[in-house]
Amino acid sequence: MSLFNKSGKSAALRDVVSAVEAATEAINTHGRNSRQARNALQQAQAEVHDARQAGATDAEIRAARRR
Repeated sequence: MSLFNKSGKSAALRDVVSAVEAATEAINTHGRNSRQARNALQQAQAEVHDARQAGATDAEIRAARRR
C-alpha cells in the first residue's frame, strides 16, 4: 500500500468520525426523527462508504468511531 493510500484512508476515517459526531449532535439537539438528524445520518453513511472506497475495513471504521 502506498503512502498516498494510507493518508487517504486516514483522512476518510477522520471524516467518518466527524460525520458521526455531527449526527450525534443533531440527534441530541433536534431529535432522532428531525430533518437535521436524517441529513446528518445520511452524510455519515456517505462518509463510511467513502472510507470503504479508500480501503478501510469494517473493523477499522468501527475502531475509528469508538475513539
